[in-house]
Amino acid sequence: MVDVTSAVKNMKVSADLVDLILAGIVKYFAEKALNRFVGNGNIVSGLTKLGIGVGIDVMGGSSRLAKVSKTAMVLDGVEDIVTYSMKRVSGMWGDKMMQSNAIPTI
Repeated sequence: MVDVTSAVKNMKVSADLVDLILAGIVKYFAEKALNRFVGNGNIVSGLTKLGIGVGIDVMGGSSRLAKVSKTAMVLDGVEDIVTYSMKRVSGMWGDKMMQSNAIPTI
């Protein structure tokens, strides 16, 4: 049996976890801001956001803000491309998964 109490006591919060939480917050607001211009969940928005992420990587340096913003844009871009791809999948469970939160059964 796993001792959850000792596991929680020994848990350490790393800077990487904080960065990921911040990236999630940045992703939320960036997605809302960019939705007006490139949409969301389509190939154009995915590639645009990936391009922004690469641009931040090239121009932004290694600051925490650059790292968080780059992570947010790349994750959102990949999410949009996967969403677009799943909408296009014929057969399997792509369409049903996009319409509900149910776990697909194969």
